[in-house]
Amino acid sequence: MIIDCPPTLTLLTYNALLAARELLVPVAAEFLALSGTSQLTATLKVLQRVMAVVTRYDNRKRLCRAILSQLQNEQPFHILETVIRENVRLSEAPSQGTDIFRYDPKCTGAADYDALVTEILK
Repeated sequence: MIIDCPPTLTLLTYNALLAARELLVPVAAEFLALSGTSQLTATLKVLQRVMAVVTRYDNRKRLCRAILSQLQNEQPFHILETVIRENVRLSEAPSQGTDIFRYDPKCTGAADYDALVTEILK
């Protein structure tokens, strides 16, 4: 079962954390998102397996590369190898009321999410 929660620690999110055996945390490749992950660390230690996936990643940006490196070297939880690259089609799909696999299954965003599912299921 997948429980999708808002990025705030509300009662709903807290209950979902208690019910979960594993947790996947999307972390945007941005400075504020990086600082937010360190604040969550104490809360997340109660779970057996915490994974994070880097989103909105642009390899051309030095900041994105630095944040990915810092996450890989300094976070106490597992950072997945798959990164979700910045992709305009990922932003367009919800505005059309659909998912990326129906909206543009050949775009890099769909390929990245497909790779993410494959990595998680290993």
